[in-house]
Amino acid sequence: MFKKLRTIQGKQLALAILVSVMPLLVVGAVVIYVTVVHINATVHEQLHQIIKDKTYSIRQWYQERRSDIQILATTNYIKSLLLEDDEPDTGEAELTLFFSAFLRQYGVYSQIALFDSDGEAVFAYPSLGTEFVEPPPYREDSSHDISDPFIWGYEAHVYISAPVRDRSLLIIGRLVALTRLESLNAITDNIEVGRTGEAYLVNREGYFVTHPRRSEVLSENVNQIEPIARLLRGDSFVGAFTDYRGTRVLGAYYWIPELRWGFVVEQSAAEAFAPAVNLATYLAVIVIITSLVVLFVAYSLTARTLRPLKILQQTIERIRNGNPDVRFPVETRDEIGETGDVFNRMLEQLQSAQEKLKERVEAADKELVNAHVELLNRHRELTKTQQQLLYSERISAMGEIAAGLAHEINNPLATIRMLINSLGSEDGEDLQERNQALAIIAEEIDKIAAMIGRFMDLTEPQHMRWEPLVIEKVIDRTLALVGPQLEMAGIKVTIDVPREIPTAQGDEQQLGQLLLNLLLNSMKAMPDGGRISICARAYSDNDDPGRYLLVEVSDTGTGIPEEIRKDIFKPFFTTRATGTGLGLSIVARIAENHRGRISVSTEEGKGTTFQLLLPESGARNA
Repeated sequence: MFKKLRTIQGKQLALAILVSVMPLLVVGAVVIYVTVVHINATVHEQLHQIIKDKTYSIRQWYQERRSDIQILATTNYIKSLLLEDDEPDTGEAELTLFFSAFLRQYGVYSQIALFDSDGEAVFAYPSLGTEFVEPPPYREDSSHDISDPFIWGYEAHVYISAPVRDRSLLIIGRLVALTRLESLNAITDNIEVGRTGEAYLVNREGYFVTHPRRSEVLSENVNQIEPIARLLRGDSFVGAFTDYRGTRVLGAYYWIPELRWGFVVEQSAAEAFAPAVNLATYLAVIVIITSLVVLFVAYSLTARTLRPLKILQQTIERIRNGNPDVRFPVETRDEIGETGDVFNRMLEQLQSAQEKLKERVEAADKELVNAHVELLNRHRELTKTQQQLLYSERISAMGEIAAGLAHEINNPLATIRMLINSLGSEDGEDLQERNQALAIIAEEIDKIAAMIGRFMDLTEPQHMRWEPLVIEKVIDRTLALVGPQLEMAGIKVTIDVPREIPTAQGDEQQLGQLLLNLLLNSMKAMPDGGRISICARAYSDNDDPGRYLLVEVSDTGTGIPEEIRKDIFKPFFTTRATGTGLGLSIVARIAENHRGRISVSTEEGKGTTFQLLLPESGARNA
């Protein structure tokens, strides 16, 4: 889907839908917002008016009941019964007729009782075969003459009382009416707030006094519901809240202090805002239909407009697949047709340039082949020259150690000469002494042969042979060759090789050549004698997690000047009049052949240290 949007057609379709639908969405959003605000304001106003009207009706109902009882308490029937001592039965009969007429006329009272000043029941009508429920005591200073609601005879009732006074206005008793609340339900049920609207009264303890569902009256306590808790604290409110059922509603509540009741009227928010939801649904349908129509029209137009571009794309694809003679068919004279003409002319120019380029490439190929052959010939000559130079450097190095070798050979020869002279001059020596002398002569001759053999091994060129290297052996063989010359030059050699050290792979003879060149280089740097230190150890580079065998050759010579340090490993670079300049370049080449590296650290006047790093092969010398 997103891939389609990246095409020209996809972008045009998206733009068409955006241009056509966005105004609808903006206007729709504004209309829905205004509708929601209007509904909210209208419902709030309606709820406020209902609260106002119904609260007035509830207060009026209470005042009417209160006036009924107060007027009844002033009648002579009531007072005479409380004051009469001689003929009480006659008074009760008359009072029974009076109360009966009163109950029939008003129909909201279930029972009327008369209490004396001591709180004793004097008379009750009707008795209904049950004891009259004791009402709360009446206080002179109390502003409340109505009790909390309770269930009596399967109906909700309250007591409404009034004092009975004599001619001196002294309270001689009180008249209590057991009042049914069904008539109050008629007030709270009769509201017009949609299908889900309802109104109810709650007492100060949080129980329903009236409710559309009569079973809820005085059976469920809702004082833990936040809106009801605020109502019981005496607050009044109009707005949205969550009611006792957990339903989001628009509602209002008001506290009636004289009754100590709270009145609540509410309507489901879903029903209240249903017109806005319906409007949003209609708008969504309109947007979808509009989008489909715009999409169809825009798709048709863009498909017709982009058809030449698709043909151009197919033409380019055919050319890319190896058909350079194909051309774009120009069907219109608009911008796309002009583009097609330019494209066809460009193809002809490219085809002509391609033919010329092909001819040049063929000529360049021939020249390249000839140059390659010439380069191979030069490479062979250069390789041959390098081999000759390396051999010359080896011979030069052997010449430098020839003096030491001659000195080593001279000592055995002198011993041999002395023994031969002794054999010729002593006539009476026994056979054992002659055999001992001959054995010494043979031993000295073997020493000379070994020296010459080591010398010949070094002078003859060898091919690279990979085998485990024992670094102690390489050091010992090299010192056997150059040791006499170093001793003659007054140079002391110290060796530091641990018993356990990593083993590297390589050519023992080439590595011996490398050490020989380094030792000769150090000897030339100490014309007045000095000290050479050879040490080997394991090494781990922080930049390279692999392990290495590190061989260091240090001397106490004159050091290397800073300005030539970068050139010492270059071929033919030398600062000596008689040098070839190949010694250290051969060292670098042998280190590279062993997949290692050579480095140098030096300080003028204090000496030089060459460091050879060889990759560890994994085995260890014990």
